[in-house]
Amino acid sequence: MDISQVKKGNAIVYNGQKWFVSNISFVNPGKGTAFYPTKLKNLNTGNVVEFNIKSGESIEPADLFNYKCQYLYSDGTDYFFMNSSDFSQFSISGDTLGNDAQYLQEEKEYEIMFIDGNPASVQLPPKIVLEVTEASDAVKGDTANNATKDVKLENGMSIRVPMFIKQGDKVRISTEDGSYYERVS
Repeated sequence: MDISQVKKGNAIVYNGQKWFVSNISFVNPGKGTAFYPTKLKNLNTGNVVEFNIKSGESIEPADLFNYKCQYLYSDGTDYFFMNSSDFSQFSISGDTLGNDAQYLQEEKEYEIMFIDGNPASVQLPPKIVLEVTEASDAVKGDTANNATKDVKLENGMSIRVPMFIKQGDKVRISTEDGSYYERVS
């Protein structure tokens, strides 16, 4: 396949190794050859490397399969899932999941990408709903310019939200950057 067909979330073989595409964009400098700056995660070592791949270069896709799996629990270092079709259980290390681990919610289903039979990544929804477990009260007169405050969520994350959010409220947050999106009623 041509590099122009590669998208974020694909698995590819590049320089003889298997990679997960974390980010890819297109740059046409006007002078010289157009290229694709890519951020790739090595599926064997876990290292993240950036490459500039020239436009028109041929890329080999890696064998991958997606399965719907239910998140069960974590033992602190590994995260355990159950395949929803055959009920087999497996784990993914916290190192493999990285920051995505903090957005996992028990008993929810996620798409898990398997490369060569091994779980490689979890596809999170773009936004999730979490409950606010700790929030300070809004201070009168402190709402002039889109004032925000820190709150703690049920998953242990701290984020900045508008002053009207209280303990017990449910908020929708982005799984891409962990930012507040809206209050859910």
